[in-house]
Amino acid sequence: MDLKELPPLYKQVNDEQKQIIIHLGCGIYKRICDNKTDEEIIKLLSSNKHVQELYGDIHTLKKDNNSLKNEKHTELQEERKRLQKIHDTEMNERIEKERCSNQREIELLKKEIVLIKNSCEDKLESVKNICEKQEEQIKEYKILFGKQNHSNTKEKGDYAEKWMKTIVDKGLSFDEEAEYFDTSDKKGSGDGILHLKKYKLRIMVEMKNKTALDEHDIQQFNEHSCNDFLSDKVDLSLLISFNNSHIRGQRCCSAYKHDKNDKRMIYYGLSENYTMEEKTSKLIDTIHEICEKHIQSGNETTNEKQIDMIQLLESTIKNYMKDINYHKQHEKETLKILENIRKKLEETTKESNSLWKYLWESGNIKLIDKRLLNNSEGIIKPMLINRIKTEMKEKMVSLVPANKSGNRSNWRNRLIEDLKLVLEEYEKKIYQKLKWIELID
Repeated sequence: MDLKELPPLYKQVNDEQKQIIIHLGCGIYKRICDNKTDEEIIKLLSSNKHVQELYGDIHTLKKDNNSLKNEKHTELQEERKRLQKIHDTEMNERIEKERCSNQREIELLKKEIVLIKNSCEDKLESVKNICEKQEEQIKEYKILFGKQNHSNTKEKGDYAEKWMKTIVDKGLSFDEEAEYFDTSDKKGSGDGILHLKKYKLRIMVEMKNKTALDEHDIQQFNEHSCNDFLSDKVDLSLLISFNNSHIRGQRCCSAYKHDKNDKRMIYYGLSENYTMEEKTSKLIDTIHEICEKHIQSGNETTNEKQIDMIQLLESTIKNYMKDINYHKQHEKETLKILENIRKKLEETTKESNSLWKYLWESGNIKLIDKRLLNNSEGIIKPMLINRIKTEMKEKMVSLVPANKSGNRSNWRNRLIEDLKLVLEEYEKKIYQKLKWIELID
């Protein structure tokens, strides 16, 4: 037996079995071979008796090993069950703890959600109420004033005039019997006359719904005021700038101002930033204040009124003269500009015609962009006619004779054939429009 080689059985078993073989062999070796020489061990192994004893020992060791293995396995299983039970208990406690914690968080979140929901519902309800009120106001404004986006100045003016009438028709708190009469369709008068019966006061109202009032607006207000004062239709006149607190020549009129030349003429402006409620409230308060101040100041004498009227007329005449002089000067400057433009046009046309003539005579007209020829018919036509006439003389060709009715049948095609005329596309278009009389001297 070669002890250097491993037994075949040892090579065939797995690692665990190899360990068993090693431990079992060590135990047997210690039991029967301890303190023996190699010769004694070999001799001992050669004896059948000892071999039988060895097998017995091996069986005993196997039995002990299996018993030990089963015992350890049982202990291992019990320990595993104990550890699993501890693990399960800890996991259940942790899960329960987390569940309770999550449940508390869920309850808190639910309460928070309820609070947020209630707050949002309150805010939503508040917003709904605001929106409903605004919609009601918008409907009311649409009913009272119509559309607010206007396509032209007249629509803007009509809108503002209607607004003024609506305010009065609804009733003024300081004079419930006040009336507003529309005079916008009457030439030489304002938009309306406000009759305040309680104060025995008549106010001509001129309403302007524009971004900025121009000189014409101010002059028109002066004319209308003058006309109504002369005809004794009104006692005061009021110019209202519906969308701008600044009025030309008066600066800021958020607080109403009297005209320097005639105290009966009043200017008042409303800012574009005011809401309709604010504009309505401010206008009512202003008219009320005007009425009260008018009563306090007392009525003017007839002579004073006449003096004021003369001053107003003189002021209006001066404005007319100023406008006339301005327009005359503007007309003079415009005529001068037009004369310069006319001369420049003549020079440019002459230079252009010279260039076309050069291109025609040199034959280079064929080389330029054909789109440039679209507007050149009036220039090329005379040159084409002159060319055809020249060739008719040189080749002694005449037009087709006229028939009894005076028409020359198919004369264009006959003339092209007789002259063997070659025309460019742009020339053909001009040639087809020619009249036969244009080719006769």
